[in-house]
Amino acid sequence: MYRLSVNRSVLLLILILFSFSFSFPIVGKVVSDGGKFFFITQNKRYEIGMSRWDAVKYEGLTLDVEDPKISGDRIFFSKYRILKDASLSGLSSSFKEILSEKLKKIDLDFNVYVEKNFLYFSLLVINSSQGAIKLKFPSSQEVDFVVMDSELKKTIWRWSWGKKFKVGYVNEILLPKGQLRFYARWNFEKSYIEDGEYKVFAELHALPHGFISEVKSIILKTPSTYYEIEESFIPLGVNYVWKYRGKGGGEILMRVTGTSEISGRKYFVVDNFPDGKNRDGSRFIRFNPDVKNFVEYVCGVGEVPLFGGKFKVIESEKGGVYEFLKFNGRGWNKKYEFKRGIGIVKAFLSGDVYRLESVDFNVGEFKKGTGENVSSDVNYNLFLKEEGGYEKKDVYYSLWGNGTIVVMKGNRLIFQGRIRRDKFLVLIKKIFEMGFLELKDYYGKNSVPFPLVVEIGISGKKKKRVLVKTSKSDKPPISFWDILDLIKKFIKEESGYNEK
Repeated sequence: MYRLSVNRSVLLLILILFSFSFSFPIVGKVVSDGGKFFFITQNKRYEIGMSRWDAVKYEGLTLDVEDPKISGDRIFFSKYRILKDASLSGLSSSFKEILSEKLKKIDLDFNVYVEKNFLYFSLLVINSSQGAIKLKFPSSQEVDFVVMDSELKKTIWRWSWGKKFKVGYVNEILLPKGQLRFYARWNFEKSYIEDGEYKVFAELHALPHGFISEVKSIILKTPSTYYEIEESFIPLGVNYVWKYRGKGGGEILMRVTGTSEISGRKYFVVDNFPDGKNRDGSRFIRFNPDVKNFVEYVCGVGEVPLFGGKFKVIESEKGGVYEFLKFNGRGWNKKYEFKRGIGIVKAFLSGDVYRLESVDFNVGEFKKGTGENVSSDVNYNLFLKEEGGYEKKDVYYSLWGNGTIVVMKGNRLIFQGRIRRDKFLVLIKKIFEMGFLELKDYYGKNSVPFPLVVEIGISGKKKKRVLVKTSKSDKPPISFWDILDLIKKFIKEESGYNEK
């Protein structure tokens, strides 16, 4: 009897465990029906296993659930990613009604402004009562910023799209007069929206009913002109070599083998230009300043644009990287990424993406670096840009993870050298320790006349970009200027470049 009892207990445990079906990530849309919330996939409808107040924030959204646990017709999950859905309309009326209920003791100060092709958001949550307030969030997503059309019918952009969150309560304690700050930015130029009026607002996802900020109107207008192709985008020179590695393991070795004069014009002889065109032999390429484009001489045809068709060049969110976008008749596809003074750093060819693995060329002063025994996963890049001010600065520094440093003045390459990769990594770590990641993205509201603009950006495993304009009131903490001094000191000592 004892043995039978044990076997029955084991069997019962097995039945309990297998009552849940553990599956691979699934995608579905959250809808409400009769006061309940359901997760709709292509093949089935599941009731969401959480309270109505926890589930209401997902209504109308398409989720990529990473850890679904399915029991019969119910689904449970703790990790998800919000996806952009082309058919997604605005907030459902029920959700909007819930969000619009005013929390009596919480004030929201929502602000938004446009800077170049970026829309910057800030939300300040203030405890205006005399006692402490406990804010309870149903997941790691505490806030969202939303852009909709002028009639509030179509969602154009959400900060949460594509981001990962975890289900599980998060508590924030606000003391009297205490504050919580949230920031975000959106590169609206990359979304290729039409010029015009848009509605923007912020959502605070605190229980029991959340909160929506004031809905503001803003006029967005993409630049009528984009960046022109510059000669520094591909710095051609004899014996220059670029090595690219594809995701599939393929390799492209682009090399300038010499020069050739054709019809009185000097061309660089280039092998293996990374555009996917399989032409026999070398190609003859030069930069034509009259058309602001690289051109290629083709026998029997003459000069043709190296970058032809309908295209545009925009600055990437990475900072210091320029994206080449080509129109395919239906939309814009990214074909290349450029870095001034370095060249093409990424090429999007059919079926694969080729990234720049190394460069081997020298322009101007050059100091060979050592310390190359650094893990290949160290892939941080850093840029520093200074422009404007009474002295009319226009200097751009680019420090790359492979040990290359480039200095530009205007569009002119004035210095290229090498730095130790191990010391560069130490610099990045030091910058993080000094609080760079905790700085705001922007300082400089109500800037002074002829402001000096300083921008520092780091991309890699951790990404951050901070732009500062000299202002009498909106000033960055002293740590920003300490970081600036540290970067300049590193450039001078490790590369030999002296800005004077």
